[in-house]
Amino acid sequence: FDRSRTPIAEHRPDVVDIAHARWATGTSITSLDLCAAGLGRTFCGHTGAHEFDIGDINAARRKAQLPPDAQQWFDSVIADPQYNDVKSARDWLTHSRVGRHFSVGAAGPPERLMLQFGSSRLPVRSLIEVARDVATRHVSDFIQVLPKL
Repeated sequence: FDRSRTPIAEHRPDVVDIAHARWATGTSITSLDLCAAGLGRTFCGHTGAHEFDIGDINAARRKAQLPPDAQQWFDSVIADPQYNDVKSARDWLTHSRVGRHFSVGAAGPPERLMLQFGSSRLPVRSLIEVARDVATRHVSDFIQVLPKL
């Protein structure tokens, strides 16, 4: 985390923050969507050109095709409030204009920018850490479930 607040290669710090947040949230959600894609191909009979993602599997008839251990993994992802925050932030960063809130002179490590998506507002650094933790937790759980499937 660059504490200097100086431009990086002539890029404004807020632009760098947005790029990092977009990368982290997109990568986090993509990792979980790839797990869903594997489940879709293996258990839901999906053969189309585009892979299923978490939202596609969330349809009741598709989720019901998953083995119980896979359903439990899936339910834990959907029920995770941090997953929902990361997914919302990723959707806003990908498809919308995100509200940006700057802070100056705050105590502690500088949080140059806070992002607002829907009714949530998070510092960029916190959002990146949450995205990392969500992906790590749920992909690790998925790997633990695989031998049971």
